[in-house]
Amino acid sequence: MADLAEQMDGFVVTVQGEEVTLQTAGALAQRLDLSPLQEFLNFITNPSVATILLTLGSVGLIAEIYNPGTFIPGTIGLISLLLGLYALGQLDANFAGLALVLLGILLFIAEAFTPTFGALALGGAASFIFGSALLFDAPGLAVPWVTILSMTALMGGFTLFAGGKALAAQRRPPITGREALIGSTATVRTLFDEQGRGSVHTAGEMWNATLADGSPLPAVGDRVTIEGRQGYTLVVRKA
Repeated sequence: MADLAEQMDGFVVTVQGEEVTLQTAGALAQRLDLSPLQEFLNFITNPSVATILLTLGSVGLIAEIYNPGTFIPGTIGLISLLLGLYALGQLDANFAGLALVLLGILLFIAEAFTPTFGALALGGAASFIFGSALLFDAPGLAVPWVTILSMTALMGGFTLFAGGKALAAQRRPPITGREALIGSTATVRTLFDEQGRGSVHTAGEMWNATLADGSPLPAVGDRVTIEGRQGYTLVVRKA
């Protein structure tokens, strides 16, 4: 550093339209370290880190949508998203690229609200990829393709996985209520009379029961299949 100062001594530079002669001979160099906050901000204002933060933020929000009430994924996601947007602002990101990235994120989130079997997620992936590629024009600032594609795959894969789980849960037969009894079996507890009325035990409860048309008369201890329910009376058939 001292050698550089000696070499620069006497150089003439223009500052705000005026020529200034540098007098650096014997100048002392002072090292200024970044504060922890400055170190952190310097870290996140990396194009790849900013893209990763946007992706993690989107995944967190999507996880909160599919599993509301925990607040942890949503909180972490929102913080990551805001940090990513801050970083892009400091890096002077291209407006069109940023708009495409945000559109991609919104399409992924929309897929969580209205499952379209991947249509919106596919559009979101395309928008996110093109937007990330257009974010920075300056050489050396472009987001690496491996980062773009891996983050897109993470976001798209998580969206489709969570959407598939949610759809499977919607199609799963109910485990409580009237529908849960139909199709299950019960054990006869009292003899059925000539009108086909008796009682059965199922799921830890005693129920009045009536025989379905054409069902043989079961004996005490026999297993019967529940075919329907009429108020507080089950319609059963000998298994």
